[in-house]
Amino acid sequence: MLARVPPLTPANLARFWIPVLLIATAPVMIIISPNIIGLDGAAIMLGGGAGVWVSNKLYRIGQGGEKDRHVEVDSRAFMTRYGVWPDEASPDVLRRAVADGALSTEQATEIADRRDAAA
Repeated sequence: MLARVPPLTPANLARFWIPVLLIATAPVMIIISPNIIGLDGAAIMLGGGAGVWVSNKLYRIGQGGEKDRHVEVDSRAFMTRYGVWPDEASPDVLRRAVADGALSTEQATEIADRRDAAA
């Protein structure tokens, strides 16, 4: 099965296409100039492509931590309001939280499913 090619959006341009373009340029540089200058250029292109890829990877890891931080803040607000952590909330507390607008129905269902799976 062929891998899906990411669409050409600004985010994907930075995430995928710039590193691919830089790395793909390396063999072209060696073919065009098969001497030490071509080898030097190829090494620079490989290093640049790898640097962009690593930078993007670190950025994505950082964004994942930001999402976890928001989930933690929301869980603490739930604890303050209802006196119990969302994962430990009874079905009655979850229904009350949905009625109060503190949780959506999908969130309450997800929390109940996680709690049931852990039990």
